[in-house]
Amino acid sequence: MPDIVYVDDEPDLAISAQQAPHFAVFRFEDLSDDEAFRAAKEASLWLFDFFLVGHPGAEGRDENGLSLFSKWRGALSRNYPPVAVVSNDLEKVLGSPLGPRARLHVQAQALGVEWLGDKRCEHVVDKLIELAEASRTLASSINSSVASEDAEAAMTIGIQRLCFELLKAPSNARWCRSVERQVDRARPPRITPPIDGVGAARLIIAWLLHQVLPYPSFLLNDTHAAVRLGLDLESFRRVMACECELSKLIGSCIYEGPLKTFDNRRWWGGGIDFVAWELSQEQSDYESAILRKAEGLRVDFLRMEQPVIVSDSDLVETNEVGEARDCVRAADESFPQGVEPAWVKLSDALEDRKLAAKVIYEDQELMDDGNSL
Repeated sequence: MPDIVYVDDEPDLAISAQQAPHFAVFRFEDLSDDEAFRAAKEASLWLFDFFLVGHPGAEGRDENGLSLFSKWRGALSRNYPPVAVVSNDLEKVLGSPLGPRARLHVQAQALGVEWLGDKRCEHVVDKLIELAEASRTLASSINSSVASEDAEAAMTIGIQRLCFELLKAPSNARWCRSVERQVDRARPPRITPPIDGVGAARLIIAWLLHQVLPYPSFLLNDTHAAVRLGLDLESFRRVMACECELSKLIGSCIYEGPLKTFDNRRWWGGGIDFVAWELSQEQSDYESAILRKAEGLRVDFLRMEQPVIVSDSDLVETNEVGEARDCVRAADESFPQGVEPAWVKLSDALEDRKLAAKVIYEDQELMDDGNSL
């Protein structure tokens, strides 16, 4: 059974022969019977092209992918899989300028779907397949417990089960309790009956896509991991590309859970923090411990008092690292509750009125001081 039910008026997604077995493709004009919906009830991902056009004069036909999604969702209540919408013209879908692709999760939330993608992007099909595989794996893991336990207890997913069974955090790591605390602070979905494994998987994937991966959280990208360790990004990646004691130590913190490569590799923040602490406890100083475990590999350290990752005027993080004293914190209405604000350069905020309006209240005094210079 294919993982992905794909409905389009003109199915023009660039699906290779190797990728094709993942897809059950339906032309919009051929949806006169229940074949597509029967497949949808067994699928791990629903995929719609936004612009679906019925036969001229045909009454009761869906006008776009979202209206078909609404009909299917209504039939299945909470127990439907993640939903992705793709288009060749996202600006027309959104009815506004596209903006940075790193903020597409905000528009996806507004549309009520898990993911929004551009058909023309090179790796869009790979991402769809990874979404479907994550959905299937999570649903299978959740449903397998229902067969062996009390159904209501099995469908109640607490922090410990979410961390170690579903997100695949290493339960025997010395930093596992730190992971539990960090995951809980990220406000995961509180999953309780009545819901099945498919619906629960969708809630977890939506949380990862909308609130975890786009922001600094319990999962760190390479740049954040490097800063936590006091290394520049190039050195961090050079270490991780080699076999040495340091790469093995850091490698124990790699995230292996659902969507592990969806937005580049990620690291358990609790694990990276533990590595930094453990190295700081060695008899030699921290930098000497790093160099010794790098086994002769060149390592460059961040020579900053309080390094932070700088975001641009759209509050999208860059790879630039700056001093906190030269930056202010900013956020907008799309930032989830509990997510730390972005860091933007004070000089940029002073020159950009729209960016200045996003600076948080606690840092407005710094703005006033900057304006007085």
